[in-house]
Amino acid sequence: MIDTSRVIPFVSRRERTASVNVRNFIAHMKGCFVGTEAEWDSVRWSGLGFSKLGCKSVRIPPQMAMDVNFMNFAKAYILHRRVMDPRVNITQLGIMFRALEAAMVKAHGSGSMHLCTIADLDEAAQVAQDHYSRDTAYGTGLYLMKMAEFLSSNFMCGQNLKDWVSPQPRPVDMNNSTSREGEESRSKKLPGEEELDAIAEIFASNPTNPKDVFTTSAFALLMCAPSRANEILALRADAEVEEEDRDGNLRYGWRFYSSKGFGGDIKWIPSSMEDIAKEAFKRMLALSSEARALALWLEEHPHEFYRHDMCPDVEGDRPLSVNELTEALGHRFSNRTDADSFASVRKLNIKDGSYTLNTLSEHLRAKLPPGFPWFDEVKGVKYSNCIFSILDNQLHARSFTSPVILQKVEVGTLWKDLGPRNIGGAHRSVFNRFGYQHPSGKPYKLTTHQPRHLLNTMAQRGGLSNLALAKWSGRANVHSNQVYNHVSDAEVFEKLRMLRTMGQDESSKGLLHEVRMPIDSDDALIYREGAAHITEFGYCVHNFVISPCTKFRDCNNCTEQICIKGHEGNRERLAIRLETLERVLALALEGESLGEYGADKWVTHHVNTIQRVKSLLALMENPEIADGALIKLRGADFSQLTRVFHRIGADPLDK
Repeated sequence: MIDTSRVIPFVSRRERTASVNVRNFIAHMKGCFVGTEAEWDSVRWSGLGFSKLGCKSVRIPPQMAMDVNFMNFAKAYILHRRVMDPRVNITQLGIMFRALEAAMVKAHGSGSMHLCTIADLDEAAQVAQDHYSRDTAYGTGLYLMKMAEFLSSNFMCGQNLKDWVSPQPRPVDMNNSTSREGEESRSKKLPGEEELDAIAEIFASNPTNPKDVFTTSAFALLMCAPSRANEILALRADAEVEEEDRDGNLRYGWRFYSSKGFGGDIKWIPSSMEDIAKEAFKRMLALSSEARALALWLEEHPHEFYRHDMCPDVEGDRPLSVNELTEALGHRFSNRTDADSFASVRKLNIKDGSYTLNTLSEHLRAKLPPGFPWFDEVKGVKYSNCIFSILDNQLHARSFTSPVILQKVEVGTLWKDLGPRNIGGAHRSVFNRFGYQHPSGKPYKLTTHQPRHLLNTMAQRGGLSNLALAKWSGRANVHSNQVYNHVSDAEVFEKLRMLRTMGQDESSKGLLHEVRMPIDSDDALIYREGAAHITEFGYCVHNFVISPCTKFRDCNNCTEQICIKGHEGNRERLAIRLETLERVLALALEGESLGEYGADKWVTHHVNTIQRVKSLLALMENPEIADGALIKLRGADFSQLTRVFHRIGADPLDK
């Protein structure tokens, strides 16, 4: 996390040259930087490496570091952008910097920002297009436009860049595309069935290796409710909740804090996944028990050494031999040579008496994860109460697990173990370790976000409302549901067809589908107007693109309502509405007899409405009309269009 707490907005001077303003901007932001000189000069900051285009190494070699002038500006600009917008995408900024640095060094032999021109911005946009996806290149263009405006507004370049527009076109929204490319794009966001079966089998085998337990349990938790990986990793040990719903059934869920602005909530688990969720949660509680105990001790005893099982039973201020030192660190050796080697690798003094438990405690405290005791302070989660707290090297099969050092597990740890990754070394995913691969030899691969897409799509197929889906997903913006909806148009049309032919007999176990091709005249009642909206009694085929509802949801007096013969639920609701209307009509008649103002209008309205409801019920209960038939009553609806017709003396088109 880049600290911007001390950053003060930079103010440029118009009368100064561009190079001076750039230099002053860098100096100003460097003065606001919370860190040492060495940290400022580092080629890697948290979450971002200042490397040239094409560098894939985590450790950036000197020859692949950005031009020093450009790098200093990039660091200053990051601080500025984080102050202006804390949600700015650091990864996207890094891509923009790499593309622009390549363009400027190619054109000028230097990355000095006062030399930036429109041609450099065009070249940077082209570089982004050549090396990244369409979406990333488009995003890079937007960030370049923002930076170009900043340079010109603060007199940091010789040309006016304010009017520069990125040549990258907005990519086609594949979520709504019906093309083959759209289908392929949506399918990539969903996990493959073979991969899901494989990781389910691994989870069911009850693995004992800590890394296998971690990966399979975390993925199982992701499959139980649509969550982001960082939310799952910050689950508290007391997050489990069980409450009775309104039907008296005991429901299971997790209480946790969602990211991206939604806040805290309880995420309920579908009953079919409750056993999996409880088992995965229990496994992570067991895996993290030692780390949570260590974290709690360090919170409550800040100046004492953690007394684990192998720790020497000596006073805190008594000098330790090297063998006692290694035992305090959690490893016992039979000979001095191995003990010396163990201590030397960890850059400890191998002379007897160099440490006591108290001094060793101070030494180890310097190795605590940043922000300790908080695992995630924003979510209010401490290491002592997080089910994903782990000990140092606990997830490394060949490395020594330290009982006295904590390690913060990152989303990348889970992501890397779910498939082949270009991270160097002999990387083996959880599928490799258990011998799973495609018959073609292609390795299995999953991502941490695929379960979220899958569960959202399943919820959309099941008819969960947008508001409920957004709440279940921990999403502040309901409109973002569409990004995770991969239900095809063919499926939506199929569902509408099935709704028309619902079986009502006792032997029916679901929706019946009657195929009628091509579309018939009855279907035209619904589909000629476009989308149909479900109402209490049937469908509304009003075109809301043209106008809002002119009846204020008075559907029974509207000619744009279509009812389905044989739909028992709709018929029962109509009967209940008729009873209610008749009671209200009696009250209106009583008010009219007493001379109450306006009662006569209510009498007229309810008489007309009752007449229409009775007509609908008569048709719905007519045995001569086949189930599935569409019923639409005629009437004299008011609308803006009919008012125009009456004003010009013409007859409406549809009476």
